[in-house]
Order: sequence, then structure tokens, then C-alpha cells
Amino acid sequence: MGAFINWIVGFDADNDVVQSLKSSANKSRKVVGRGTLVVDADEVRRSIKFKSDARKAADIVRLSKSQG
Repeated sequence: MGAFINWIVGFDADNDVVQSLKSSANKSRKVVGRGTLVVDADEVRRSIKFKSDARKAADIVRLSKSQG
């Protein structure tokens, strides 16, 4: 899968996108067309990183509403 991901983004192994995809816990990746990557949304929403980021976003919104 790593070679395929490198091929998608242009063979640049140091690319942030490549590193992010390689370290991703999401296993439902599928390539459609030229460079379009599809991931199962349910799998993303169940991930620890997404839940953490969603909590941070909710805190930011809550704070901004309380300030004004």
C-alpha cells in the first residue's frame, strides 16, 4: 500500500500527505480516479484523533459564544 500511496502523490516520500496516510489508523482507504482518496466516514468518526479534535472544536465554539 505504501508504494501505491507514494505513486498517488508523486513519489515524494517526505511529503506530509504521504506520511499522514502511512501513519493513519484508517484502513478503509480506496482510490477513485486520479488522486481522489475515499475513506469510510464512520471509521473516521470513530477514531480517537477525530473525537479529540471534535472535543477541541466544541470547546473553542463554547468559549467564543461565552465571550460575546
